[in-house]
Amino acid sequence: DVWEYSVHYCPNCYAMYSKLQRKDWRHHKNETCSTPGCDERRFECRKTNAGESVYPRKYFIYFGVEKAILSSYAEGQFPAVRAMPNARAKDDIWNGELVKRMNAHEHLGGELLQEEDVIAADGSPAKLRKCGLLDVGFDGAQIWNHKQYSMGFLVMRYWDVPFEIRGKAAFTMLLGLYPEDVKQGKMQDIFMAPFVEEMLKLGTEGMWVYDSYLQKRYESKWFLGTVSADTPARNTIGKFSGVSGYRADYRSLFEGAKFSNINSEGTYFTGYVSPVKQRMFFGDRTVLAYDASLILNHAKSLDLARRVQDGVVINGTLQKLPANVAGRHGIPPLASLSYFDLHFGYLLPWIHAGPWGILKNFWKHLLRDYTGQAPALVISKAGRKQMSERAKYLVLTSDMGRPYTDIVKYKGTWVMENWLHWAETFSPVIVHDILQQECPEALEAWMNLRKAFLHYLCSHGWYDHMNADEKEKACCDAKVSIREYARFVEEKLGIQYCTINLRLLAVHSYDQEIQTGPIKHTLEFWVERAIQRYKKWVKDRVVNNPDIFLGQGYLLECALNVASAGERDVQKMFPRAGRVAHEDTMMDDDGQYIHLVGPGKYVKVEETFVDKLHVLQEFLRGIGRNDIAAGLQMASRPVSVHVFQRAQIELEVFHSKEYHRTTTRCSHHVCYQLKDDAPSTKRFGRVVRYYKMDAFLGTSLSSTVRFCEMDSFEVTTTPADKALGYDTVSTSSPGTKFVSLDAFRRKVIFFEPPACSDRNEARVLQCWTKGRV
Repeated sequence: DVWEYSVHYCPNCYAMYSKLQRKDWRHHKNETCSTPGCDERRFECRKTNAGESVYPRKYFIYFGVEKAILSSYAEGQFPAVRAMPNARAKDDIWNGELVKRMNAHEHLGGELLQEEDVIAADGSPAKLRKCGLLDVGFDGAQIWNHKQYSMGFLVMRYWDVPFEIRGKAAFTMLLGLYPEDVKQGKMQDIFMAPFVEEMLKLGTEGMWVYDSYLQKRYESKWFLGTVSADTPARNTIGKFSGVSGYRADYRSLFEGAKFSNINSEGTYFTGYVSPVKQRMFFGDRTVLAYDASLILNHAKSLDLARRVQDGVVINGTLQKLPANVAGRHGIPPLASLSYFDLHFGYLLPWIHAGPWGILKNFWKHLLRDYTGQAPALVISKAGRKQMSERAKYLVLTSDMGRPYTDIVKYKGTWVMENWLHWAETFSPVIVHDILQQECPEALEAWMNLRKAFLHYLCSHGWYDHMNADEKEKACCDAKVSIREYARFVEEKLGIQYCTINLRLLAVHSYDQEIQTGPIKHTLEFWVERAIQRYKKWVKDRVVNNPDIFLGQGYLLECALNVASAGERDVQKMFPRAGRVAHEDTMMDDDGQYIHLVGPGKYVKVEETFVDKLHVLQEFLRGIGRNDIAAGLQMASRPVSVHVFQRAQIELEVFHSKEYHRTTTRCSHHVCYQLKDDAPSTKRFGRVVRYYKMDAFLGTSLSSTVRFCEMDSFEVTTTPADKALGYDTVSTSSPGTKFVSLDAFRRKVIFFEPPACSDRNEARVLQCWTKGRV
């Protein structure tokens, strides 16, 4: 019953009532608030045909972290991926200064990073980690499109799983639902209270879990590492000033200003070109936006909050710092967790501030309406017509989410994911050459902004071959690029574009990477995805209490997870049609890293590789599989081959030309790299089919190899192509190659408009993120 998880509070003085089971509500229906001077009733009585019903007047729902963790362990997938050796990668939050500082805190005593080498139930090597780290997200959402009803969601995810999948539905859990606006009155002081109380308990006493993957029962402790939220939600949890305040930058003492020479009453943050006056803390001294003396830390942030809430004694008089000067309204609830960093613990809202903020503003400026001749830094109508014509030739991969729609006509309907894919993938072939001709200054600024975006949001696997110094240089280059863009904005676009979003990203992104690792692993987009998932449970249903309806759905999901962990499989309770078994088909294993997907069909070696046998043997020798290559030369041919249409590599599914279930999407173009290639080498091909080859030498299975047959294209990228942000390949006469699956790097898009097709050429677009955000 969802009502058992409801937390009741007084709407007048915002005091929480003691916990009551629902069966006892009727006996306390006349209870009033215990605060002196407040006689607000706790319950309201409703008369129905069935009799009198008692309900709380004001409440929110809190399910709890422990329930979420137990449900995740019961589901089965979570303990398996959490025990993976790479679940805590070095190039991740686990190697950042924030986690190191938490681990050294007296409350944790080094327990957070402790891990033990063990063997899993299936015999594979694994890690036993008894302490875990959580990322909590908060945001509000409108439940229905046709009715104004919004609700707050408190969700969480685990830092202890690989970054590629930690934002997926299986690893995000619902913690709380808030039918009332948590910004009103003193609601900010109580809506996080149950969560803080539980985190204090989980960090000291811990909880018992059963790990089905390791087949162990052990005591596990959990700690709060970070908070993911957009700016309004972060301000609610952290009690920071709103975006219109002079002190909207929660990470520094910099104060914004209002400007009379622009048509806006908003607050803007300059200082990228020349120093600006700072009155509140620096007595009219002028400083640049990046002045180190402005930057706060955990201790300074907590001190400002205390001076607002408790005040300090100066010359025998208690004086409180005004909230609009301190940039916060008091001590936040999470300050009770002594190990939580009140400065870096609130992650930068890069997705909201970047694609949804400064990126959208830039392109709306370039594509704004005009009459007569196109003004400076605006794309002409002829250029826009070219952009629209090119849109229809984009064929996306199967996992890129929303399809591309013309930015000229439909940019008003774009969401964050559209803007991210525009910066990452589409813009080089749609608009770069047009900008080069019409607005070279805007192209240079866009290249700076795009370079920063690619580093912070899309650089999956780019830096694997780099040492620490090279990675540091890449971080510094990204910092310089986004600050060059900020300078361009203040000088050329106008002060109205110097928003708090631009300041947060230009000033604090570099420090964020030092503290929590690559920003691409700490994005807040998972919160949006989780809320959208829960909203779908309601859709257009007519329900009196959508929060109760959502809560019942979440409890049902948890119950199914727990039930499926028992000896009886829940899925087997439902009748299913039997599947016809064929002797010539097989299923590959379900390995975590590389395996073939779907049913494989048996084929004969001499028929399948009739003209390519020598190429196949050369490939097998090249990857060290001389035993299978030798088996192909034997008269008995002790080799079994099965053909597949799909493969899963590093948690990502690739298709082949023979896979026809998706007609409007194409996932068989890949970027790959052979064993002896330099780290910067990029090869491109089109997968024809996948093979699993088993060699039977003697009485037992000797070895297995998984590989693909590929049409390999010649790379013809010119310096001009590279400057515009894409590679080119020749599509005429591709060569046939056999390629090992571990050579795959990522999917790519082949862009082939008529101008390219006539030259037998394709422009290659990278698509690094694919929803990983």
